[in-house]
Amino acid sequence: MTAAAYEYDVPTEEVLLGILRDGEIRTMDGLVEASGLDWSRVFLAIDRLSRTGDISLRRAGRPQYQVCITGKKG
Repeated sequence: MTAAAYEYDVPTEEVLLGILRDGEIRTMDGLVEASGLDWSRVFLAIDRLSRTGDISLRRAGRPQYQVCITGKKG
């Protein structure tokens, strides 16, 4: 799924949550690739989602983090 598959009014957070809902754990770079969005936009959305508890981050070696949905919402 790429950004082209979404309407432009869909918030970045919803795009990322839609990708993560398949249950697959992804890296931040993997989310950038899957979404077709730029790295800074994905980074800011991941920061917001992790602060609200919607996603979890886990260190996967330097400098990567794994991102997964927490199941709190959705």
